[in-house]
Amino acid sequence: MSLDFELLENIYSELIEKIDSKAISKVNDQDLLVIFTSFVNQYCQSNHVALSEEAHRDYATHLLHDFRGLGPIQILLDDPEVEEIIVNGYEKIYVERKGRIELTPLSFRSYQQAINVAQKIAYQANRRIDEASPMVNARLADGSRVNIVIQPITLNGITINIRKFSVIPFTLDTLKAMNFIDERVANFVRLCVKARINILISGGTSSGKTTMMNILAQEIPHGERIITIEDSAELDLRLPHWVRLESREANIEGKGAVTIQDLVINCLRMRPDRIIIGEVRGSEAFEMLKAFNTGHEGSFSTIHANSAIFSFLRLENIVSTYHHSIPSLTIKEQIVSAFQLVIHMRRTLDGQRIIQEIVGLTGMKDGEIQTEQICNFVVSDKASDKLEGEYQMLNRLPKLAEKIIDRSIVMEMKKSFGAA
Repeated sequence: MSLDFELLENIYSELIEKIDSKAISKVNDQDLLVIFTSFVNQYCQSNHVALSEEAHRDYATHLLHDFRGLGPIQILLDDPEVEEIIVNGYEKIYVERKGRIELTPLSFRSYQQAINVAQKIAYQANRRIDEASPMVNARLADGSRVNIVIQPITLNGITINIRKFSVIPFTLDTLKAMNFIDERVANFVRLCVKARINILISGGTSSGKTTMMNILAQEIPHGERIITIEDSAELDLRLPHWVRLESREANIEGKGAVTIQDLVINCLRMRPDRIIIGEVRGSEAFEMLKAFNTGHEGSFSTIHANSAIFSFLRLENIVSTYHHSIPSLTIKEQIVSAFQLVIHMRRTLDGQRIIQEIVGLTGMKDGEIQTEQICNFVVSDKASDKLEGEYQMLNRLPKLAEKIIDRSIVMEMKKSFGAA
């Protein structure tokens, strides 16, 4: 139903004056909803407001979300079909469902309510959001990633983006069942993880890079020690020997910051079998290349890029930006030595996330990185509202197979390429 926000604000204000916050902190959500429903009924009787019993419960539910949850967006967080929540100013709340963005009938009742929710999110994540610090990256208790921007940075007043993650992790078998990947590609990728191939996952915003990293991690043998390094922890590896590291921003006095670069350097002292870096985009890039070149085989990272080939160029540019004295040729040699494979993700116009291409790094020639396209998604000519196509694979084993010591893996890999 459509709520009268002025009425809701009046009920909320009176509730705040009369309720014992310490007492209700000990009451469970179900009982508290009964209490709030009764309060709404009493308020309406006292102020001669006519509402149905269903409306009483709706207003009480919104009050409950104010006290215990995140206001009007709490119902969206509880909806398993919602993939992302986007707040553009306090009056407009969008969601992404099945890859499509749509406007919801929900909104915050005021700018102040939206700010209160933003501050609650920041506080729970041990961060701050105010005029002096108007941007924050955080995560919710369920692992959902949050970005908040407020005035004076945004002219909308406030924007909130919440990227939710599936409670049940995707796997390669899940993708096959959903026809997002075929058997040959899934088999090849699975064997690359097993063979400890270093993999860079590239793609644009919301293309599925983190999801693919989680999927690859499910294929890591359980006996290995994994260390993940992230700006805002969102990986959910569900592995028994998993250590999570997260960077930390400076405090109000400008002290106490722990960067991704600091964590990469430190994790080398923690005896990792594999290192997984959530995203490379700053001064940590060169430390990552050094780490991946010093015996930590089977490691992963992600990078924003429009194609697999451009991912190498962007990685080189990031390193050179922070390390001017390192020659371009040296950086390229480090990249070729650190990574053997790039998986490029793409988000299509109809909202699907697919593996667009898989590219192998084969070496250097005339000062340039050499590659081979191992597979590529080719769009079908068939007219359809949904993206259709098929994967074209090499008709021979890729050159990275030469670096795989376990010959049984190579023999199994031949099935993906029809190689004799």
